[in-house]
Amino acid sequence: MSGTSAAVAFAAALVAGGFAASVLAQWWRRRRPHQLAWTLGLGLFACAIAAEGFAELGTWSDLPYRVFYFAAAANVAFLGLGSVYLLSSRVGRAWEVYVVGGALLFLFLVASASLNSGAFAYSSPACALGTTVSGPQAVPIECRSIGGLAMPSYVRVVFLLLNIPGALALIGVAVYSFWRSRLTFNLLIAAGGGVLSLGGAMARLGNPSLIVATSLAGIALMYLGFLKASGLPKTAPAAEPAKAG
Repeated sequence: MSGTSAAVAFAAALVAGGFAASVLAQWWRRRRPHQLAWTLGLGLFACAIAAEGFAELGTWSDLPYRVFYFAAAANVAFLGLGSVYLLSSRVGRAWEVYVVGGALLFLFLVASASLNSGAFAYSSPACALGTTVSGPQAVPIECRSIGGLAMPSYVRVVFLLLNIPGALALIGVAVYSFWRSRLTFNLLIAAGGGVLSLGGAMARLGNPSLIVATSLAGIALMYLGFLKASGLPKTAPAAEPAKAG
């Protein structure tokens, strides 16, 4: 547990919140479906990383953990949906059924699942000292990210069914759009998505030390790509496959 990590997490949440507000403003003017999907995804990302920040200041508890776990998967799914909509409205509408239906199912499962609250000890202040004193004597405990350890296995499977396709869509569409247009903002978005995915993958493999830093770096790269895209002339035909607004 670290005050520095908490500060970085809250900084990432602020960047994501500003990013979401920028995309929401575009959606309000133009009402494009990809803008609404990205607004939802970025808002969920801000919720997830803010919950991580509060956990860094203390420990997880039931409601914040459920909010974090739902938002961590759903944000990637909605970001991927927005990217798919940029390529094809027809495919986007079909993908929307999967994402919205999957997110609603996942929300129900996360809200109703019985948590293994013992996993919260992995993120308690005591674990930073190397022990937990919940029993009659101090017991050594490893301090690490709990990830999905507090959730039943069937909930973790649905998490992956939302998270992995969303990440592939987000990164894949940005890379494809760069190949088509050679506009560098697509590389920034792809790099940001890649950094976010790397941090999440490392945490799931038991190395959570970079999860907060990668969250800030990844969302900042994506926001920079969005800002560069927003400054392009709206008549530029090459920007059409991956335009932000």
